[in-house]
Amino acid sequence: RIFRILRAFRIFKAAQGLQNLVRTLTRSLGAVTNLGTLLILLFFVAGVFCVDFYSGLCLDDWDSDHGPSPYGIYPDGRMDRCVLIPERDLLEHHASFSNLGMALLTLFRICTADNWSEIMAACSLRAGPRVFDGNATQMAMESLRRFNATGDVRDIHTARSILPGCQSATEINALDEIISCAIRDPLTGLCPSNCGNMEVSSLLFSMFLCASNFVLLNLVMAVLMQELQASMDAVVKSETKKKSLSVLLSVSSATSKWLKLAGDDYVETPQPPLTPGKAPLQPAASPKTGSSPVSAAGKGGQK
Repeated sequence: RIFRILRAFRIFKAAQGLQNLVRTLTRSLGAVTNLGTLLILLFFVAGVFCVDFYSGLCLDDWDSDHGPSPYGIYPDGRMDRCVLIPERDLLEHHASFSNLGMALLTLFRICTADNWSEIMAACSLRAGPRVFDGNATQMAMESLRRFNATGDVRDIHTARSILPGCQSATEINALDEIISCAIRDPLTGLCPSNCGNMEVSSLLFSMFLCASNFVLLNLVMAVLMQELQASMDAVVKSETKKKSLSVLLSVSSATSKWLKLAGDDYVETPQPPLTPGKAPLQPAASPKTGSSPVSAAGKGGQK
């Protein structure tokens, strides 16, 4: 019974405007397919770039796989590298670049301009100034050890203030005694950096948004509008031809009636066959009584 809802498509039989719209979509299918292929290629290239640059960023649900501990403590007592990133700088797990499929979904969100600036900000995360220089890593390790011993969250904030922003791969691996990671570099086996790239993010996301939203999607709309305008012009021309034909038929009908009325009073006199050397006689109309026009005119003069 659910297929009875398809009866709603019967409205196309009565709605000429909907029929024109469907014909427009059908005619523009080729051009729209070409633009769609170009758009898919753009998404794929940008997705590969984003996975390569941003697959190691920390997500806002990074501690969901580590049990009840909100700071991702592993069974060996070490904490995840994302514990050093403030919550406000984490990338949303619904809009990440952990794999190509998720990257394509995130790029579609950017294409629609849905909160894309926050995604770009999370991908632009960079390391802050290191006030303590060479001792920063050692001081952060001591704070993290105190947190492991006491559970005081203030030690976490202290470690974050010592290593503000994000941390490079060198800093994270220097904290290997207390810091670990769920995703390691497949080549080196070490924990990757949790930093983004501001220059690449600004250029990549801005160019992608302009190319996908402001150019390609508007080109699709332009193709559809052009085909719709052509369809409307064809309908107007067809109606104009119908009106012209109607006027011609009306004139033809009026002319036929006039000739019929004129034929009731006059008949055409048949011409005699032509003989060589003689000029053809001019046709003359005679009344139905059979008398010649000259005699009729004479009789009128005598009267």
